[in-house]
Amino acid sequence: MILFALFVAMPTFSQTRCSSCSGYGKFRCNVCGGGGVVYQQVYNPYYGFYQTVSYACANCGGYGAIVCRTCGGYGYVSTPSFDRFPLYNYRGTNYVKVGSSYINISGTGTVNINNIKYNKP
Repeated sequence: MILFALFVAMPTFSQTRCSSCSGYGKFRCNVCGGGGVVYQQVYNPYYGFYQTVSYACANCGGYGAIVCRTCGGYGYVSTPSFDRFPLYNYRGTNYVKVGSSYINISGTGTVNINNIKYNKP
């Protein structure tokens, strides 16, 4: 016989697309236009005409893209939400049903679920 006792709150993480970069994880550099190289016209007094000089873009470091600060370049953001899971007791053993599986949380000490420690009385 399964007796319903109480709820256990455990965090679950949902991944949503980053709203800043629309899931790309980076932005095209607005200085070099994504090429990573900036061109400049420089007057050469020795020859008497202008020359085109290219150098790496100082804004993006020559990569042509800037990593999104909101998601860190991953394209998605993990948002935690604390869901309530029912705690079942079957013959003196406590179980928590998560999805389609049952997790045994009987005894004393700590339970480690998804690298998160929960203290038990």
